[in-house]
Amino acid sequence: MKVIFTNTNAIKDVSFGYAVNYLFPRNLAVLATVQNIKVLEKEKQKKEEEIQGQIKKDQQLIEKLKGKTIVIQKRAEKGKKIFGSVTKKDILSKLSVSDGSVEILLDKPIKKLGKYSVELKVGNKRVIIKLEVKNET
Repeated sequence: MKVIFTNTNAIKDVSFGYAVNYLFPRNLAVLATVQNIKVLEKEKQKKEEEIQGQIKKDQQLIEKLKGKTIVIQKRAEKGKKIFGSVTKKDILSKLSVSDGSVEILLDKPIKKLGKYSVELKVGNKRVIIKLEVKNET
């Protein structure tokens, strides 16, 4: 008997007793009818379109961020050490990216004035932006 497993959407051949007595009562699988297979194919196609749309959005965001320089101003001492630090949250707020698809790969907060390269992860790709930490005047 062919069934469609609900958690993986995989079509498998199982014994009749296993399907009727275990899988169906626990809603772990449904019978692989022509209609259910068509629904499964439509879901797969819809999911693939969503993935392609997200990849396209990520690529546009990468192009927008590539080579961008952001400036963050913090109060600093004479020796270039700033009061507090520049964190991932500060950088995200300056980038003004609305969706949560950008991850900042920063080992530790920045605690000195200067110019830095910051690596961002957008989807599964990476892009480097420039960050300049200046003294507040």
